[in-house]
Amino acid sequence: VEIVKVALSEYEAAIEGERFAKPVEYQDSRGFIWHAEQLLKQHAGDFEAIDKARFAEMLALIGQMQAAWPAAVPPEKPMLSVAELSAKVDAFVAAASRFE
Repeated sequence: VEIVKVALSEYEAAIEGERFAKPVEYQDSRGFIWHAEQLLKQHAGDFEAIDKARFAEMLALIGQMQAAWPAAVPPEKPMLSVAELSAKVDAFVAAASRFE
């Protein structure tokens, strides 16, 4: 959850107006979201044993979030607004909280 939140923060920091003004922040945020996916997959058995449907929801949300980072080099304009990405992060946090 914290990694996903940091990804959002870095993504937001990368954007000024309608463009990515700080490509390094974009790349950092991209790395965080891909790392979050790897961690989820590494612990798939643990999550699926508790609630397979919620785990699938979390993976789907990570996939939806990854649309914000189509490549290592930032696109001209953000693929998702900060508000759109934030909504996906909030949904992910809500789904993850059910495992606590």
